[in-house]
Amino acid sequence: MKKTLTKNDLAKTIYTKLGYSKEEAKGFTQQFFSSIIERVVKEKKLKITNLGTFLTIKKNERIGRNPKTKEKALITSRYVISFKFSKLLRDKMNK
Repeated sequence: MKKTLTKNDLAKTIYTKLGYSKEEAKGFTQQFFSSIIERVVKEKKLKITNLGTFLTIKKNERIGRNPKTKEKALITSRYVISFKFSKLLRDKMNK
C-alpha cells in the first residue's frame, strides 16, 4: 500500500469521482493547500472540522548538542507546526 498521499493523488480522486477536468482538479488541490498554508502562517491556528487543528508553536532559543560529537551548539528560536487530531478522527483510528 502506498504510504504517501500526493496532491496528484487528490486531484485524480477529484477528477474521477466528481467529474472535473484534470486541470481543474489540480487547481482545486493546489488552492486548497495554499489556503491552509496561508491561514496557518497568518493566524497561527487552523481548525478543520472532523480532521483536527494545526497550531504554530514558538520554540525559544536554547543550547543543544550534536549527538555524534557531543559538541554544544546554539539552537535559534523558531516556529514549528503541530497537529492535534479531532476526537472523531482519533476514535476512528482506535477502532
